[in-house]
Amino acid sequence: EIMKRLGCPVIDVTNRAVEETASKILEIYYRRLSHV
Repeated sequence: EIMKRLGCPVIDVTNRAVEETASKILEIYYRRLSHV
């Protein structure tokens, strides 16, 4: 709820390797960076 109000992305890390999670975080980061 709080994260949604702040506009923070929420990533489901259930059954994911650390590398998969890191990849998703970088994907979101670069997507937002290109929209600035």
